[in-house]
Amino acid sequence: MRKSALIAVLCFSFPLLISQNSINLPASPDSLSTITDSLQTISDSLEVYSDSLSSSTTNLEKEATYSSLELKKNIDDYLNQHALQEYDFITTSNFVISENFHLKTLFTPPATYTKYGFTYFAPFGSMDLLLQKLAPFQNLSYTNNHYDFGQAEYKQPVTLVESFLGLGDEDMNHALASMKKYEFLGIDNLGINAGYLGQEGFWGNQNESSQNFHFNSSYHHELGSLKVFYHKIDEEMAGAKLDSSEIVNWSSEEIGAKLKNKILDVGFRHDNSELQNQQQKTDVLLLSKNIDLSSNNINFSYEYFWQETQEFKLYSLEHSLQSTYVEWLNNARYKNSEDFLFSSFANSNLYGNWGLVGEFVDSKSEDDHEKYGAGLQWNSNYLQTYILAGKYSINSETSNYARGVIKLNLELTPILINLNNNWQWLQDETALYPVWQQQSAFGIAYQLPYGNQINLNFIYQNYSDFQQTDGDFLKIRLSIDITNKFNIKAEAVNPFSKEEIKGFPLTQSHFLFGVNWFFLN
Repeated sequence: MRKSALIAVLCFSFPLLISQNSINLPASPDSLSTITDSLQTISDSLEVYSDSLSSSTTNLEKEATYSSLELKKNIDDYLNQHALQEYDFITTSNFVISENFHLKTLFTPPATYTKYGFTYFAPFGSMDLLLQKLAPFQNLSYTNNHYDFGQAEYKQPVTLVESFLGLGDEDMNHALASMKKYEFLGIDNLGINAGYLGQEGFWGNQNESSQNFHFNSSYHHELGSLKVFYHKIDEEMAGAKLDSSEIVNWSSEEIGAKLKNKILDVGFRHDNSELQNQQQKTDVLLLSKNIDLSSNNINFSYEYFWQETQEFKLYSLEHSLQSTYVEWLNNARYKNSEDFLFSSFANSNLYGNWGLVGEFVDSKSEDDHEKYGAGLQWNSNYLQTYILAGKYSINSETSNYARGVIKLNLELTPILINLNNNWQWLQDETALYPVWQQQSAFGIAYQLPYGNQINLNFIYQNYSDFQQTDGDFLKIRLSIDITNKFNIKAEAVNPFSKEEIKGFPLTQSHFLFGVNWFFLN
C-alpha cells in the first residue's frame, strides 16, 4: 500500500515538474523505459527508508519501555531500602521506647552521633532532644556504637511524596509529609528534599506536641558536590523527659552547608537552640577526608566548635576493613584526655558458618566506660547471630557481662518470618544499667498476589533489676501493604496497661490507626 502510494505521488508530480521547468523529454520507448526504471529505483529507495524509519520507531518504543521499567525498579529499590519510617532503635545499643514520633530514652551507652559528616552532642545534656531532632527525616545507620543519621539521595526524575497520617486514642495524631525531586526545575544534577512533621498526643502524662521542618538540596558538578540543609523544630515537650512536672518548651533552628570534592570536604553549620529561655548557640567548621584503599576505608574529620561558654577541637576517625575472612570496624572521637571514645568491633570466619567475634570500648566523659569481650558467631542465609562475654567497667566498678544479637529472616512461601533481637546481661547491677535488658521486634507476614502483604508485628522491650525495679513496653501492630507504596495499620500500645517504665509514666492501653502513602508524579 505504502509503495503504491509513493509511486502514484511521484507519477503525478513528475509531469508537473516537467511542464513547470519546460524540459523537453524524448518520446522514444527506450526513454520511457528509462524513466520507469528510475521511478522504480526511487520507489525502492523510499521503501527501504520507510522500513528503516519503522525499525527506528520500534527501537525507540522498546527503549522507552525499558527506561520506564528501569525507572520503576530504581524507585522500588529506593523505597525498599531508604523510605522514611517511624523510629526504630531496636537493633541499636540505645534503649528507646516510642509511640508514633514521640520517644523516651531509658539507657544510653557511649556512642557518636553524626549527620552529613557533622558530629552532634545532646543539647542541654538530653538525649531525647537530640534524637527528636535527628531522627524524623533521616535514615538511621547503626554500626559499632556509631549512629549516622544521613539520608540516601533520591536521584530519579519523578517527584516522590512520602506521607504518614495517623490518629488514635489519647489524642495521638500526627502528619508527616516529605517531597523529593531530582533535576528540580529542569536543572541537571540538582535535587531537593523537604519535609514537615506535625504531631500531638498524651505522652508522659502530658499533652506533647511539636512541629518539625526539614529541607536540604544538593548539586553535583564534575569538580564536586554541594549540600545545603536547614532544619527547625518547635516542641512543647512532656516534662517527664527532663525530670520536670511542667510542659517544657524547646526550639532549635539549624542551617549548614557541605562541599565535597576529591581533595578535601569542607562544611559549616550554625545551630541555635532554646530550652525554657536558656539559649545554646553552636557554630561548627568541618574538614574531612575519605580514603578508599581496596578493602580498607578510612574517614578522618576535624571539627572546630564555637559555643558561648567554650571553644574546642574535635578529631574523629572511622575505619573499616572488609575482606573475605575478616571484618574490622573502628570508631574514634577525641576532644581531650577527659572526653574521648574509642570503639572497635571485629568478626572473622572460622569454619563453615561459624566464626569469632570480639569488641573493645574505652570511653570517658561524664562517666568512664571500659569494655572488652569475645565470643562466637553463626552466619547463614536466614540467620545471623553472635554472643560474646567479657568484662565491663563503669566508673571503676567492674562486672562480668554478656550480650548477643539475633537476626532471623526466614522465607516459607507465602509466609515470611523475621526477628531482630539484642540483649545484654551484667552480673552486677550498676548505677547506669540494669542487670538484664533486651529489645525484640518479631514479625510474620503473609504474601498476597501483585506485591500485596498482610503483616503482624510485635515490639517488646524489657529490663530487670535496676534500682530494685523491672519494666517492660509492648506494641502490637497489624498492617496491610498494598504494593510497597500504600500501607494501612492498626496498633495496640501498652495493651497490659503498665503504669510506668524506669519512672517514666505510660499511658494506659490504647489504639492507633494510620496510613502510609507514597505518591509518584
